[in-house]
Amino acid sequence: ADGSVWFKLAPYQNGNATFDVTLRDDGGTLNGGSDTFVIESAFNVSVLPVNNQPSFSVGEDTLMVSEGSGNHSFEGVAVDIRTGRDANEDSQTISFDVVFRDGNVTLFLGGVLPTMDANGTVTFGVAPFQ
Repeated sequence: ADGSVWFKLAPYQNGNATFDVTLRDDGGTLNGGSDTFVIESAFNVSVLPVNNQPSFSVGEDTLMVSEGSGNHSFEGVAVDIRTGRDANEDSQTISFDVVFRDGNVTLFLGGVLPTMDANGTVTFGVAPFQ
């Protein structure tokens, strides 16, 4: 025995646990020995919480508007928005970054690209007659 302890943690769990450890031998009574020596001790395991990644699903992936129709807001573009897996992450503030990938950037009013708020609502303005 080398004193090693092995354990596997449950996913997305944190907290404290205390373990009692008993060491025994059965060395016998020869030469005045005790048949059983017992040494007891304890150790603690503390699993600290970590920041888990936020998640969301795409609700509406195609937004259709008419040319030159001005400002628009679409709710539900992002749905099932979660700050993380654990309740201790509910107080975190999340935000979305919308990055232009390709297409005609002049479609958007004043060159201002769409934005998405923390509730998953996309807002943008359509340039006149593009």
